Amino acid sequence: DGETPIFLIAAERHAERVHADLAGVDLKGGGPLFEPTGRNTAAAVALASLRTLSEYGDELVLVVPSDHEISTTAQFWQSIEAGAAAANAGRLVVFGLKPTQPETGYGYIEVGADRGGVFDVSRFVEKPDLATAQAYLDAGNFYWNTGIFLFRAGAMRDAFAAYEPKIWHATEAAYKAATSDLSGLYMPLELYSAIPSTSID
Repeated sequence: DGETPIFLIAAERHAERVHADLAGVDLKGGGPLFEPTGRNTAAAVALASLRTLSEYGDELVLVVPSDHEISTTAQFWQSIEAGAAAANAGRLVVFGLKPTQPETGYGYIEVGADRGGVFDVSRFVEKPDLATAQAYLDAGNFYWNTGIFLFRAGAMRDAFAAYEPKIWHATEAAYKAATSDLSGLYMPLELYSAIPSTSID
């Protein structure tokens, strides 16, 4: 039908709040995927990829952190569309914001070669001190890391297989043992807690 399902990955301990917040929201066939314990963003991205592969095949996945305020909706979707061709071609696309000031509260992305308006990522760097943030601003090839990613589910699976297979296999084991009902998907604590805890970036 052309509609994109929306899934929310959240802590199981917040299930009641999540259900209240989602009441009346059309998730287009999606729903909550509850983590019995936090295992950082790599596990959440693996879970989103597994869900997509199992339910929809090798489709595009857009990961957006829930703590962002997106006030420029049209510009946001233009940026997503600009990254879609690269993601469809198998690249893992991360979105950055051009910094306007030296900011010590954000992580940064250093970019390399421009490939048709989509830059190669040279590295991710954690929140810098003020002098380093100023150097990043002056260099001109650093962006604030939004933590927003766009990728084909299969491409992310392949990246996990190449770089972090333990995370993928442990997440897959927890996902396969999950139970689900109308309120969401629930994974066993003993399996989910075995997933190595690391950031996707």
